[in-house]
Amino acid sequence: AAGGGGGASPWTVLDWLYYLSLVKLGVTLVKYVPQAYLNAKLRSTRGWSIANVVLDLTGATLSLLQLLLDAHFSSDWSGVLGDPVKWGLSGLSFFFDFLFLYQHYVLSPATGEYDKLDALDASLQQTDDSAGGR
Repeated sequence: AAGGGGGASPWTVLDWLYYLSLVKLGVTLVKYVPQAYLNAKLRSTRGWSIANVVLDLTGATLSLLQLLLDAHFSSDWSGVLGDPVKWGLSGLSFFFDFLFLYQHYVLSPATGEYDKLDALDASLQQTDDSAGGR
């Protein structure tokens, strides 16, 4: 019989793209969590560009805006809820970007942060020097 093999149908290109978007969601989570933890542990964002966070936040905002505008102009709002990965990526980006902005501008403002880290660097350097017999 035509089309009947009784087995599961193979994945379509759209299935693969959806799978890859889920992988991207996972990679994004793995990317953000260690940085947020490190910033919190060091209580500093020294040496880390806040400009990338602003660009990421802009991208997340524009991505959601695109989704909403597409739905508005096509008069089909089913696509808004039909793309959970886009919502997930935007939600993760919003959450972590605002967290990073808070860490950068509130928890570790530029004044005084360098003094504490420079003192730590100096004490670590002294420990290395004395342990190495230099």
